[in-house]
Amino acid sequence: MIVRNLPFPSPLLEPPPTLRITLSNSGQGRHLHNALHGHCEANLVAGSDGTAVAVLLDESGSRNVLRRVDAWLSEFGVASAGLELNGRMYEITKA
Repeated sequence: MIVRNLPFPSPLLEPPPTLRITLSNSGQGRHLHNALHGHCEANLVAGSDGTAVAVLLDESGSRNVLRRVDAWLSEFGVASAGLELNGRMYEITKA
């Protein structure tokens, strides 16, 4: 058995990245927030009137969150959602 000494976590570590998901109305934002609850750390963005949800990404990254958002868009017939990650804008569009 090999035991390695791991360094203590630094209090100066950067916070995890946040994926911001913007929808066209507050009903969609609240519904997506509820759908993500329990699967990841998601919060409605203050000042967005409920149209934006912020998701803290963990070590698994954005893949699982994007799958859930894509499935939610399909299930509820939402045409598109705007995404912002690390200052870059993206859009998920359903045909």
